[in-house]
Amino acid sequence: MIEDDTAEDLGAKPLIPEVDLSNALRHLEILLSSQPSPTLPQRLIAPILLPLWALTNFAKSTRRSTWYERTLLLLKTYIKTSPDESVLQKIQGQILYSGGETWEFGPGSEGGIEIRSRIGGAAGFDVGETEARVQEFLGLLEDGGVSGAVLNDFFLGILRTWLGRRNSETEDPVKMFTALKILQEVLGRHEETLAKNPTQILQIVKGVLGEHVEYQESLKIPSEDISTPSLGGLGKIVSNSPSPAPKADGADELDEEDGRTQTLTMALSLLSVIISNPTTKLTPSDERLIQTLQPALTHITTSKFTNPDIKTLTLNITSLLTLHSSAPPPSSSSSTATLLTRQRETYTLALSYLQDPLIPVRAHGLHLLRELILSSSPVINIQSTLAQLINQLKDDDSFVYLNIVKCLSALTERHSGTVTRMLVEAYLDDDDNGKGGGEGGKEKLSLDERLRLGEALLATVQRLGGALAGETARIVGEGMIALVSRRRTRRQRPSDSSEEWDTNTQGDEEEDEALTSHATQILTSWPSTNETEDQRMRTSGLSILGAAIETNPTGLGQRIISDALDVCMSILTLETAVGAAILRRAAVVCVCGILKALVGLGGDGDGDGEVWREGVWEVVKGRIVEIRRVVGYLLVTDGDGLVREQARVVIENLDAVVGVWVGRGGASALT
Repeated sequence: MIEDDTAEDLGAKPLIPEVDLSNALRHLEILLSSQPSPTLPQRLIAPILLPLWALTNFAKSTRRSTWYERTLLLLKTYIKTSPDESVLQKIQGQILYSGGETWEFGPGSEGGIEIRSRIGGAAGFDVGETEARVQEFLGLLEDGGVSGAVLNDFFLGILRTWLGRRNSETEDPVKMFTALKILQEVLGRHEETLAKNPTQILQIVKGVLGEHVEYQESLKIPSEDISTPSLGGLGKIVSNSPSPAPKADGADELDEEDGRTQTLTMALSLLSVIISNPTTKLTPSDERLIQTLQPALTHITTSKFTNPDIKTLTLNITSLLTLHSSAPPPSSSSSTATLLTRQRETYTLALSYLQDPLIPVRAHGLHLLRELILSSSPVINIQSTLAQLINQLKDDDSFVYLNIVKCLSALTERHSGTVTRMLVEAYLDDDDNGKGGGEGGKEKLSLDERLRLGEALLATVQRLGGALAGETARIVGEGMIALVSRRRTRRQRPSDSSEEWDTNTQGDEEEDEALTSHATQILTSWPSTNETEDQRMRTSGLSILGAAIETNPTGLGQRIISDALDVCMSILTLETAVGAAILRRAAVVCVCGILKALVGLGGDGDGDGEVWREGVWEVVKGRIVEIRRVVGYLLVTDGDGLVREQARVVIENLDAVVGVWVGRGGASALT
């Protein structure tokens, strides 16, 4: 609330000191960086867009570089995350905005910027200031800040406004001047972008040419009436009342003629860009529309009222059209090609956004990329996109990271085999085979990055559902078992341990030879417990393995489930240190997941659509006593409360499983 004081005092006292204004900008910067939602800039900056634009221009004009860089960054963040051209239209419509009716920006007492009361009216029109603001506005469109589709829609909007200026009763000459300058600059700087979306531009050009032909035809009417005298004409001279209004003076006629010349020149320039640019993609309807322009172009070139410069430009375009019409006709897939072109632009823009230092822009890039993935766009390069996403896992911001997980999950739905294999390879990311951190000398991921990748892989596995089968299931299952058992980091000869395994093996040796060999590798490669290693990766691998078993145990198969049970029993037996508590928790949860996998939903099972999975039971039934012994011991002796609680749940589930089996008449199998 401003105190009632003299104008001089009000002018001397800042309404908002520079410290408060700087703090307000700082708070805005913190909010945008700490809560990087793509919609947050629109909610925060939209109400202050014009003041922020005015502050940016004032800072630049007074050479306050720090203020200028801060405000410009906020503007670019808002424009980059804006879904349409409305933001650009708002700035363009008020491009000379410098403050409110009662306030304006001014130099601060400490070298910054403050808000003062406005004394007197706003400054008059200044051509130099206007051109400077136009250039500043065009700078916002550069550096990939605006997509091709948004730029095209913005250009068409200004073009329609400028072309309709003669029909407007409240024409603002300043706005028309700035609109023309922007049109000319955009046409010169973004020629290829405009040529990629030619349909609406061609329609506008056709309207301009048609209107100009009608205007030239109207110029012939008076001379025709005079050159052919008649009684009817004499009657008109006598009877017309009141007398016609006097013609406009020469200056007005000249201004109108200049305006028409500018309009026609703009339309012909647009047509020339579309026809001559090699990147232009014309649909069959565009081709037909271009052919309908020929009569109007011919009329303009032959009319005696046409400006000589316009006539030359029109003749050049007619020659281009002749060459264009002799070219091979477009294929029937032109519309598909146009869609692919737009998707390719969006894809390129999304990948460039991923490298942006601004968190909201990176989040918006992930949003664009996910939309393309969900639409099954063929422009997506699976390998390079996945490599980009994995690289982005280094981002410390949780919002960006969570959006990466969503993108990875969406990518898996479309290309499950390829994506899962690459995720598992990146997740394991060891140099057991002397690869030095991966193929091609890739930089090894840190532990935290691998854990983040593990969360993405966990979400991917859960999202696969029934598709987790075959080669994909094998890659996930064997990869996680290799990680958890650490077979890849310690390779030992299996001779000694294989004898111990063979003495405990029951059943037909020939039938179980492959399974025995695989299980032997797990036991013999188990490291001694005195080795120090961060247990978090093994815990993460166990979580993924348990989730995979619960998701589709049938798809994983008996061998992987049996290996998983072996690994869990070994962990619960050997990993007794206090620091290994998280690993024991994961192992107990994995055992619980195996027991849950015994019963699934289906159409041909007992009860309410439940199916008893015989394949899982074949793995579990011979080891019920072992599970009860190992987990029961933990229930009594483990020092970690969570391990004891989870062990209790496993024992209860085991009793329930045995009860179900007994109810099915299989009690003898457990004795």
